[in-house]
Amino acid sequence: MLLAGSASGATVAVHVARNGDSSPLDVRLGLLRDDRQPSWIATRHLQPDRSDITFRDVAAGSYALLLGGPRPLERASAHVAVGTDDHRAVTIAIQPRSFHGRFTMGGTPLANATLTVQAADFTTSATTDARGVIVEPLWQGGDVRLTIDSPRLGAPYPAQVRLTGHLVLDIESRVVRGVVRGTNGEPVAGASIVLRAEDEDRRVPRRTTTNNKGEFRIDGVRPGSQSLRVSASGYLRGKPIEFQIAEREHVENVVLDPGLGSSIEVVDAGGRAIPGVTVVCATGNTIRSITRTDVLGHALVATPRDGNAMLFAGLVAQRAARSGRIVIPPGSASLQLELLVTDGMPLTDLPLLVRYNGAIIPPEVARVLGIQQRTDARGRAVLSHVPPGVYELWPYRSDEEAEALMASESVLAAPIKLDVASGEYRATVRFKAR
Repeated sequence: MLLAGSASGATVAVHVARNGDSSPLDVRLGLLRDDRQPSWIATRHLQPDRSDITFRDVAAGSYALLLGGPRPLERASAHVAVGTDDHRAVTIAIQPRSFHGRFTMGGTPLANATLTVQAADFTTSATTDARGVIVEPLWQGGDVRLTIDSPRLGAPYPAQVRLTGHLVLDIESRVVRGVVRGTNGEPVAGASIVLRAEDEDRRVPRRTTTNNKGEFRIDGVRPGSQSLRVSASGYLRGKPIEFQIAEREHVENVVLDPGLGSSIEVVDAGGRAIPGVTVVCATGNTIRSITRTDVLGHALVATPRDGNAMLFAGLVAQRAARSGRIVIPPGSASLQLELLVTDGMPLTDLPLLVRYNGAIIPPEVARVLGIQQRTDARGRAVLSHVPPGVYELWPYRSDEEAEALMASESVLAAPIKLDVASGEYRATVRFKAR
């Protein structure tokens, strides 16, 4: 059986240079994916007296190999590209060293904290002892994303660190806390809390949710400018709350507006309810609320009281009303675009603004719904399993350009306009160089 589902007889032979290691090992093979960790498709086990294994019948493609030992930081990876009927030999060397990490908050040890290490090719975790210390053998260091979770922290603490033989990390003892309530004073449980530092070098946001009393708490906040965004199903999104934090504690109590409750039913072309559909309410490129349909295809969507909003479910859009039905046609079409300059050079890494059947899909809405498209290194963008209809598209280079296009889209002709029927549709569009 082919490991990646293609007619190929390629093999990948892996040799482990143990350098004195005598532990049982796992070797995993995974497909490499853009900006994401590999998709693991096969695992082989090496006994302590073995150093060689072979993956057979591997489809052509680019792969990661991950070597794992019994301890959490005993990880080492390598990459390999194979073609049809190739034979590739890869050596992964174990280069053991000792890692000593000490983790504190305000100088006090973070005992029994869980540390999740996310590298380019793998994720693993370890636990601190009573002194907030981790001592482990380390095979592969480098830049990693570290997330610390402890009962002392109101929300997991993320950090970008360089994993070497020694790491000391002291988390700031400042805290941001508060209560989220509705306009009637009722606590809002399960509200999403996102705290972002505005400094250019500290863009990793802190995230948590409110408890049953509507309370939230985020420890380990650095001083400076902060932006707090709160959202909850059934309520309108408020504007980000901006503040400065210098003291050890900042309290921010938040009131969410339920707006008008629009009762929406989402069905397919045959009138059957579709559960689990994300419904987005937006005014222009500003998202006002997000919810999902229940098992009966029903959703109660928070909409602004002035009625100035659109509802989006997939590519289908309609103006917000107190009640209504959204019909999602079958995704029976596939659209592949190739965008080139007149000299044949591809237009790469460009997002596309889409208007479907006369309704434009704002970029922020497209991101939330997972339907935003960008051209790849060959200038190609693919919309798979989409409904037939009229597609109009604008490539753009910045959010400001997208806003300008949206403001003038009613009078501005789209450079790409396609009437797409069921089946596969391909088109090449050439633009004049500028």
